[in-house]
Amino acid sequence: MSRRALRVALAAGASLALACGAGGGSDSLDASCDPGWHACGTGCAPDASPQSCGTLCTPCPGPGHGTATCASGACGIACDAGYHACGASCADDASPDSCGTSCTPCPPPAVAHARTACVAGACDYICDDGHARCAAGCCGAPVAGLARLAGGEAHTCGITAAGEVKCWGLNASGQVGDGSGVLNRLSPVPVAGSGSLTPLQVAAAFRHSCGVAQGSAYCWGDNWALQVAPARGNHGSPVPVQGISDVRWMAGGWAHTCALLGTGRVACWGNGEVGQIGNGSADPNAVAVPTPVSDLDGAFALLAGYRFSCALTDLTTMRCWGHNGSGQLGDPAAGTMATTPIPVANLGDVAAIRAVALGQEHVCVAYDKAGASGRVRCWGRGDAGQLGNGATPAAQREPVEVLAGSSPLEGVSALAAGWAHTCALTEAGGVKCWGENAQGQLGDGTGTGRSTAVDVVGLAGGVAGIAAGFHHTCALVGSGPPTLACWGANDQGQLGDGTQTSKLSPVTIAGF
Repeated sequence: MSRRALRVALAAGASLALACGAGGGSDSLDASCDPGWHACGTGCAPDASPQSCGTLCTPCPGPGHGTATCASGACGIACDAGYHACGASCADDASPDSCGTSCTPCPPPAVAHARTACVAGACDYICDDGHARCAAGCCGAPVAGLARLAGGEAHTCGITAAGEVKCWGLNASGQVGDGSGVLNRLSPVPVAGSGSLTPLQVAAAFRHSCGVAQGSAYCWGDNWALQVAPARGNHGSPVPVQGISDVRWMAGGWAHTCALLGTGRVACWGNGEVGQIGNGSADPNAVAVPTPVSDLDGAFALLAGYRFSCALTDLTTMRCWGHNGSGQLGDPAAGTMATTPIPVANLGDVAAIRAVALGQEHVCVAYDKAGASGRVRCWGRGDAGQLGNGATPAAQREPVEVLAGSSPLEGVSALAAGWAHTCALTEAGGVKCWGENAQGQLGDGTGTGRSTAVDVVGLAGGVAGIAAGFHHTCALVGSGPPTLACWGANDQGQLGDGTQTSKLSPVTIAGF
């Protein structure tokens, strides 16, 4: 071969190798493909290509909720956030049919009023609506009506039927949680990152909010007393609460936060100057991390007022701690504060507690006993009529019965309390309210305060849940999915109807 012919042959070979390295070529020769590429038919394909994976150049099928991958010559999958690989498909992290990395089918729960669940990668159960975890499994829940809807000082949060957390209203401290920094959100907006979780409960405190998802707690908003996170500075989107796990319920007050754990213990953090942390101290310095509440075991329901908290350990026993200036802790003999939980003596004759609500400095309980079904009694501060017995005492340490007209209110299944008003959901699905009404928070079409229960306009039936903010109230109406109706103060957009005009009766809220 002449030198000219040899140069031509070498040039042709170099051209073929270059073509293969770029994904082309004319021969199926591995030796002609660049490193990281392999021969596929008449060309070269990237080794990591899911369209032509391995020496057989197999197209890898793409799973739902994920993408196909090719590694070491074999097809694989990469699942989207919130999903995990089970064989050749991607399963929802919360699916009880393929739970955890072992993709275990979870057995039916061994307790009544429960359904199978996958929580944090382990088989567990979730109590049915109207029930909450307790030592016996699932007990009738005195706070179940508050799981999907919550009101703060001037903001509101809820879990939509699609399982997304949305908030609206005042956002000066980030309590709406959308990360925007917009001062007032006049309509519901998604809380950042909540779409990738499976929220079980949402709580709205004074100027911060919290939620429970898959056994973990998240909080956002005002953090001046470390009620959200252990380093000061407000948080405009959710941050995980460190130091606790297996969280079942959250509650927050003015500047403290508490969590109910699966063990039946309660942990609190934030401002504790009047004992609201429950650890035996009234130290004005903020408590930065979740701290166990002293002498409290077996709790299955948890609530927080402005500067006090309460927990139920069975359907007849409630214990409270924190500020007691108006007698809100429920023991007529107690002092002005309790730094550890004390039993509520005002329930001594009650056969079963149906519902509980905590306001600024008052408490109301719906209960059953011989000759009474779903009656309501209240105690604590009553100067705006929020105790519902027709009187307006500055402090009421003994319990009083709520009246509807001149007769005791009966048939109540859920309660919600704001700053100085209270609302009750009846077994018939109607709503009645009493107390302060200057912003229309009673929903009776007037701005007149009421010291006994009055009907909310247009809500005589079909209501599934209620929640109260400081001066506003909201209700879930209907089923499959329910609509949202709100009324009362709206200066910061807390009603979510796109305006800043207060409403004396319920208005339907779009976008929830």
